[in-house]
Amino acid sequence: MPNIATINGIAEDNIATYNGGTSSLYTSKNGDTWVHNVAPTNPADNMVDFGENSSQAVTFAGATDDGSVVAYLVDNISNGTLTVSTAEVSAGSAHTFNSGAVSSNTTISFRVRAKDNLGVYSTGITMNTIIENQLFAGSNYGYASGSTVVIQRYSLTSNGNSVNVASLPTSQNPCVGTQSKTYSFTSGSTTNGIYKHQFNTGNNSTLIGTLSSSNKQAWAGSSSSPTHGYHYGGGDPTTTNRINRWAFASSGNAVNSGTLSNTPRFVCGGSDWVNSYAYWAGGSAGSYIGRFAYGSSANGVSIGNLPQGVDAVQGGSGPCSTTHGYTYGGYYAQTTISKYSFASTTTSSNVGTCGSGWNICCSTSTTKGYGAGGSGRSTTIDNITLSSGGTASAVGTLATGADYPAGSHY
Repeated sequence: MPNIATINGIAEDNIATYNGGTSSLYTSKNGDTWVHNVAPTNPADNMVDFGENSSQAVTFAGATDDGSVVAYLVDNISNGTLTVSTAEVSAGSAHTFNSGAVSSNTTISFRVRAKDNLGVYSTGITMNTIIENQLFAGSNYGYASGSTVVIQRYSLTSNGNSVNVASLPTSQNPCVGTQSKTYSFTSGSTTNGIYKHQFNTGNNSTLIGTLSSSNKQAWAGSSSSPTHGYHYGGGDPTTTNRINRWAFASSGNAVNSGTLSNTPRFVCGGSDWVNSYAYWAGGSAGSYIGRFAYGSSANGVSIGNLPQGVDAVQGGSGPCSTTHGYTYGGYYAQTTISKYSFASTTTSSNVGTCGSGWNICCSTSTTKGYGAGGSGRSTTIDNITLSSGGTASAVGTLATGADYPAGSHY
């Protein structure tokens, strides 16, 4: 090493070799002539959001260099819920990100740096991803609870028939379903009760409380926030616009937390977990689409309309993605599947047809919406691809026919 203080302004202790060697900042060319090695530019931000307890492959690119970019490095991850299988991979190869469980949508940041052929890294670009709470979707099973005392489940990963896995204390018909990540809840019917069943077990359902009105609120809509169940509209013998709310974490009766803007029976619910709204669509009061905010006290407002008209849908909660709600079948053998956006004002569009027209319960996987059962204790299980719609495909049969059961997923 020559006895010099700097080369092109860089301190000599930052230069590892001389005359033909390679350092992190300089290369030696033509004897004693030193040429500055320019660090690569940062890559483009092409990170995506993805669900909890899942993996996502992302290939970073877009960095440039006066030599060549050979690799990309991920570091400085802000939250342990997100990990990467291999921190540094060759250019053109994918990083595999892995997510853990989250109680709500969680934003996580990390740095991505490009590496050139001389081992120099770029300064790095900070990227963000949202790990989405997957309450909206199941990855294992769909459930149909009630109509009789039977609780049954079917696969969300392969075609096949359901199996009976547990029982309710009494027959519940008609009833609606809500859920946390670990429990399904069946409410309404002749007992006015709220029943709780633990997913992926053979434990029978137990009574944990009652709805807030002596009106049984049959043929109602339902929605689930991450912490509470909502049962609204419906009514037997008279209709009501009452919104019932109860906590998933403890036993207890529902409380009256607000009112809908109309009094629908045969209404289909929806759940927007990203923006914290419950939806209702259609029913005997008209072809309205309405919503109310999750919380201790909130009234519903009408924000749009269904295209197929009054009594177009019937009961419980339809399939939902993170951006849209769906109605699945309807009253008097209506087989229309409609889709509406989780937006401030909206009009839905018809996107498909299902096999069993009414009294269906629904569940959702990450890509598909399912319908099970139906009028006359149908045994049909079918599904559609949420992103494209179309005619529902038959994928199995229920072990026990179910008319107006409660739907959920795990």
